[in-house]
Amino acid sequence: MQDLSLVTLAAGVGICQGLSEYTSRMIQLKWPNDLFIEGKKLGGILTEAGPMAGGMGPEYLVIGVGINVQTNLDLFPEPLRSRVFSLYHAQVARVELVPLLQKLVQAMLAAVTRFESDREGVLADWQTRDYLLGKYLEYESSEGVIRATGKGLAPDGRYIILDEHFVEHRVVAGDLHPIRFQSR
Repeated sequence: MQDLSLVTLAAGVGICQGLSEYTSRMIQLKWPNDLFIEGKKLGGILTEAGPMAGGMGPEYLVIGVGINVQTNLDLFPEPLRSRVFSLYHAQVARVELVPLLQKLVQAMLAAVTRFESDREGVLADWQTRDYLLGKYLEYESSEGVIRATGKGLAPDGRYIILDEHFVEHRVVAGDLHPIRFQSR
């Protein structure tokens, strides 16, 4: 039960591995569930658990993955175009949806299955794809906005940030926004 929140992280590792094989590009993970390529959002992962079955755990777990596959970026609203990415623009000759889906499902299932026996290894693989690591960012907490630097994943799946006063915070939920500095 305590590892349910980590399933999304394990699924992300598998999806990234499958996408990297398909595109020959590095796919990164932005905690907790976003897929990034070349500094732009490619997609996301959402995990939902079904009702509890007699205290043993959920009856089912659904892992949903949304990826911008064939979308021309001109179809996105102007403010989003510089922040999103589609496989359409990854110079993949033609995205074949069925083989892509098969590759992603196999890679995701392999990573989630591997997580059962090699938790540390899967989380270490997640760390190698950490989009926020070392980035200056903002976190909107109940106390207000915290400006911090991304420090990586904690063993329990929380994200570690170090604020401007060198105080460590372990983020359980919420969105971490990298700060993009504008040149004048």
